[in-house]
Amino acid sequence: MKINYFGKMSDTMRLWVIPVILGFSLILSGLGIIFILDMRALAAIISGFMFLSGLLGVSYVYANRGRFDGWGFYFTLAIFDFVLGVLLIVTPEIKMTTISILLSLWILFQGLGKIIYSLDIQKLGIKNWDSDLATGVLFVAYGAISIFLLSLSPAFVLLTTALVLSFAGFFQISLSLRRQAEYGSDARDVKVEPVKVCVNTEN
Repeated sequence: MKINYFGKMSDTMRLWVIPVILGFSLILSGLGIIFILDMRALAAIISGFMFLSGLLGVSYVYANRGRFDGWGFYFTLAIFDFVLGVLLIVTPEIKMTTISILLSLWILFQGLGKIIYSLDIQKLGIKNWDSDLATGVLFVAYGAISIFLLSLSPAFVLLTTALVLSFAGFFQISLSLRRQAEYGSDARDVKVEPVKVCVNTEN
């Protein structure tokens, strides 16, 4: 079983560092929301995060396009990141409500992407796929709820979003490192059987 699991997992885990980078950027974005009070500076930071997310997303999807059934949706999500980043930059007056709406939409669509991703890696035999599924469901639920709560308190929604992004970043880093450790362990356990060569001595 381990050899089969290693064979399915190897190509997908080659770019394991991309989810780790995204995890750190999620944490930094969450901290930025909490500590940066200037809306224009905050918009620039979040916009940079979305551009980075889109760029890394395109790289990851392109490298695994032959293995993921939902690669077209992942590519669309990456383009969506770029669009949201541009909207934050070109909006003349940045308000707390604007940032909260865009972040809620980003979380909602990222949750859908995680759900599809979990089903793809389940087919590849990768362990802990249900962790991505649970995260995706929670992202979708939070994104939808936060959009409806914006009319009550945009500041509360933005602060809650900061906490969600930070915890999601820590979780993503932990999950990626754990999967990479399992991948390394399986790689060491793979045994290469010697090839037997039969030589015909009959003339």
